Amino acid sequence: MKKTFSREFWIRVLLLLLGGTVGLGTLICAFVVGPAAQLFMPVSRRLVEVCLSKGAR
Repeated sequence: MKKTFSREFWIRVLLLLLGGTVGLGTLICAFVVGPAAQLFMPVSRRLVEVCLSKGAR
């Protein structure tokens, strides 16, 4: 299986090339926010579906 780079990877590379700084906060955001969002995506999807179905009545 061929492994490709994600869009987020290329955005990070571009920001570094443009002179962005990388500190502890940047690393935490880069490696924690994505997996956390992926973990809670099914919960948020169900919440949105419930809200939309109640609003459609």
